[in-house]
Amino acid sequence: MVDSSNPVHSRIGEEIEAPCGRCRMDRIHRIVAQDPDGTVKKIICGMCNSYRSYRQPKAQSETTPKLTKQRSSSSRSATSSVEDFGLPSRSYNMRENYSVGEVMAHSTFGVGKVLSIKDMNKVEVRFSDGVKILLQNK
Repeated sequence: MVDSSNPVHSRIGEEIEAPCGRCRMDRIHRIVAQDPDGTVKKIICGMCNSYRSYRQPKAQSETTPKLTKQRSSSSRSATSSVEDFGLPSRSYNMRENYSVGEVMAHSTFGVGKVLSIKDMNKVEVRFSDGVKILLQNK
């Protein structure tokens, strides 16, 4: 049974401002779906046409500071891994030769220490997120 004393206004087609995940900015979005009670469910970005679920913005008072998510221990920065392994002697380059115990700085994995020489062309290096096999002398 429909309650005719409180009709719900259809907002489909109306525009609202919301953050766009693809554009990574606040953009004008068009409402494309809503619940029977009038709650907006789906929106589409007017700039990039990405389609997503709408989340109601959280009301935040001006006196409440915004909380930031703490990083997990597995995603340590390169500066924290420098403390673990010591100062790197040089940056990693696959054309160079490395010796056991040498500390290197890798552009992706951070700072690591050479554990062993696998082959003439491979070294085993311990980084903060695990052990990796890297090429050398190539």
